[in-house]
Amino acid sequence: MFHPSIARVSVKDATPPLVDKVCKPTQYYDFCVQSLDSDPRAPTADLVVLSMISLDLMKRNATDTMAIISDMVGKEMDPVLKQKLSACFDMYAQSLDDIRLAFDALNSKSYTKVSNLAAKVNTQAYVCEGTFKEPPIRGSPLTINNENLAHLGSIATTIPIFIS
Repeated sequence: MFHPSIARVSVKDATPPLVDKVCKPTQYYDFCVQSLDSDPRAPTADLVVLSMISLDLMKRNATDTMAIISDMVGKEMDPVLKQKLSACFDMYAQSLDDIRLAFDALNSKSYTKVSNLAAKVNTQAYVCEGTFKEPPIRGSPLTINNENLAHLGSIATTIPIFIS
């Protein structure tokens, strides 16, 4: 699973111009640059390939997180936490379906649809995180995963705006 480095490096100096352009309007610039640059296609990518990279990263995050949740559900004894984890598992399964649809939309050049589906995945990550804010559970065991998926969703939402 992708975990961007917290350390600040001179990201802007080595950032391909198109990655910089795409990441500037995002709320988490460094996360965006580090995420996209983690893929070897990024330096020579056009906007469509950058969109594909962002969807690939989302897919990897969602797939890895589902495996983590499945493992946690199998070991969890608290029925309330188990229920919340199961609800998140379902949200991540829906996210994977939406990511697949976003790939299809990208391939058919339906860029607005790609953006809308990525925004839906972004929302699903926040909804999963929110399920743990309701009593009696305090604190989500999936915060990093949810934040990464939400941030990746923001990136994937932004890129098609430049294409259309």
